Amino acid sequence: CADVTLACEGHSVKAHRIILCACSSYFQNILKSINPAQHPVLLLPDVRMNDLTALMDFIYFGEVTCTFNNKSYACACYCLLT
Repeated sequence: CADVTLACEGHSVKAHRIILCACSSYFQNILKSINPAQHPVLLLPDVRMNDLTALMDFIYFGEVTCTFNNKSYACACYCLLT
């Protein structure tokens, strides 16, 4: 069952805390201070929804289709997965 929600541009995506923490030190640092019994909503103001969707596809399925001329996607990935 999803235990965290990621939100940007007025939309949201439900995810699993353990998967986000395994893939990203960014999420790990944020989520380690939040009680596991809580279902946090993480606001990502500098991330576009299509970039977040692509990132979640990569995290969950190991692949993503995108154009690499989109600098915001590359920046979002770097920030969230490093």
